Amino acid sequence: MRYKELEPKEKCMHQLAHTIRTWQPATFSFVMASSALSIALHLVGYAFLSEVLWAIAALALLVISCLFVIRLIIGWQSVRTQFADPTTAFGFLTIPSAFAVLGSRFAFAGMWTWAFALWVCATVVWLPLSYAVPWSAIAHTHGFFGTTTPTFTQETSAGNHLLTKVNGSWFLWTTAAGTVAMLSALVAGRFSGLTQEALVIVALIGWASGLALYAISAGLLSVRILRYGIPPKDLGPSFWVVMGSLATSGLAGGEIALLAQRSNLAASVHDVAANISVALWGIAAWLTVGLILLSAWRLCVRRIPVSYSIELWSLVFPIATFASMCVRVGVVTSSDPLHTLGHAFTWVALAVWTIVVIDGIIRRLIKTPRAD
Repeated sequence: MRYKELEPKEKCMHQLAHTIRTWQPATFSFVMASSALSIALHLVGYAFLSEVLWAIAALALLVISCLFVIRLIIGWQSVRTQFADPTTAFGFLTIPSAFAVLGSRFAFAGMWTWAFALWVCATVVWLPLSYAVPWSAIAHTHGFFGTTTPTFTQETSAGNHLLTKVNGSWFLWTTAAGTVAMLSALVAGRFSGLTQEALVIVALIGWASGLALYAISAGLLSVRILRYGIPPKDLGPSFWVVMGSLATSGLAGGEIALLAQRSNLAASVHDVAANISVALWGIAAWLTVGLILLSAWRLCVRRIPVSYSIELWSLVFPIATFASMCVRVGVVTSSDPLHTLGHAFTWVALAVWTIVVIDGIIRRLIKTPRAD
């Protein structure tokens, strides 16, 4: 039976089954993008639009989380395969990032109970995944889970093979750490005493480790580019995470610096956090220009069309995060131009978010799943 011949109720069930079957690890990036855009709109003073995106992000997190649980139950083997694949494994880090970014939106609204609950979820998921994801990718590539011990030649070949799988999604390693650090810093401002210091410690660990992981990811990506190259078709929207992860770290550093008047520990690193955040903003701005040129070259020169995929939300999130970074770093440094720049990028992010949503809906209506 064809899809068009199904009854409306059967179409909904078939569509749900198709969605669960084709679930991707990076699906949570929609929540990240919507929440980040909501935060940016809130920071520049557009409350209504911010609340609309906030509601969409909260509902999406609930729905996607339920679909993820169902996917784990009925398709565990497929999820396990995705977790072992170096090209998709880092997409699982969008899970703690989604909880953390949405939690940050609750924190900005002063809803501390929800913010703290989401912080707990994000931290509990982030800590094991930050170790398990890279280890799984490396271990499966090198055959550490096999019955025999690989030889040196086999390990060398596996290492070369692994390097060819490094892509923009690897920078989600840094993004997850940075988003947890940002939410930790925001929630810490609500508490005092030992609880506050503990949250600041988590924020500092997430922020510092995120910077270290960025250096590792950047080094691996550089080796891949210099030694193996990257086909133009693989230079997709996910490479915007290279900038987005840096912007997230800068935003987290700015939030830590803003805690100086409330926390002695934060005060001790205020100058370092503020100075590094400004430096990260400069690098992120430089990367933004480069990514715009790269995208234009890919589209106009190489004629590679842009089609809807989950990967496109990896484009929206960095732009929205960069906008928020401009505003918050502008507050830390008392710079009006940065605030103006953040305002402009907020509208760019909103335009891109709208285009991706409309494109996704249209393509979903045109390309309906087939029923046999």
